[in-house]
Amino acid sequence: MEDEQATITVLSIFAPVNLTVPSGVELETSVLAIFAPIRERGDAGTLSPAAPRVRVNGLSIFAPVFVRHGRS
Repeated sequence: MEDEQATITVLSIFAPVNLTVPSGVELETSVLAIFAPIRERGDAGTLSPAAPRVRVNGLSIFAPVFVRHGRS
C-alpha cells in the first residue's frame, strides 16, 4: 500500500462482496448488513504499530460480505 490508510466503501444489494487484504494490515469493518452476514477469514498476522489500515464501510442488503486476509 502506498498510503498508511485506505478506505473501501461498499454498497451491495443481492450481490455478495469478496475482499482480500494483505497480511500485516489492520482491518476495520463498519458495514451495515441487513439480512446478510459479514465474515472475516484468515489471520492478519503480526501487526506492527505502524501497520497500514484498511477501513471497509458501507451498506449491504441481502448480500454477504466476506473479507479475507492473505493471498487471493
